[in-house]
Amino acid sequence: MKINKIKYNKEEVLDLMDEQKNDYEIIVGEQKNVIQRLKADIKKLSAELETYKNRENLIALTLQSSEEKAEEVRRQSELEYAAEVRRMTELKARFSGMFAGIEKNFPQHFAVKESAELLRRIDEILGGEQTNKEKLDGLNEALKGYGAPFDPKKKIEKYLDNAENETACAFDMNEVLNPGELNLEELCKEMGLMEK
Repeated sequence: MKINKIKYNKEEVLDLMDEQKNDYEIIVGEQKNVIQRLKADIKKLSAELETYKNRENLIALTLQSSEEKAEEVRRQSELEYAAEVRRMTELKARFSGMFAGIEKNFPQHFAVKESAELLRRIDEILGGEQTNKEKLDGLNEALKGYGAPFDPKKKIEKYLDNAENETACAFDMNEVLNPGELNLEELCKEMGLMEK
């Protein structure tokens, strides 16, 4: 439809306005649909955001709780390490007192020399500037190989295995129960309990 530019016809103007109105109503309707979709998206995203905020708060609380628990465990372990170092220091002091008598009577014995070296190492560890945990780790390392439990059954089995290989003799229970004259020093040397 064309409008005469020189003169406006009322009907033509109304038709043009109706046409424009319809076009705008279509555009406004589309925009309303877009706005409704965007509002729905905003509502959905707001709910997701709230979920993430709740998770973030939960994670923050969990982290805080974990840090507090870790600090509590660290403090408790420090107390336990300190108590253990105190106990080891007291044990070492008692052992040193007993060991002094043994060392006086048997200064050249290999076990006394080893024990003296061990005591020197323990003094060095306990007197150091390390943390209590480092001291205990050092003591554990220094004591490796010491204090292996004595198993008489294994010693006797080893002795018997060696005896069988050498002389093919057997154990007589009467001899065991009634040994008669027995040289304990020689027996201990044979079993490896004493130095030859």
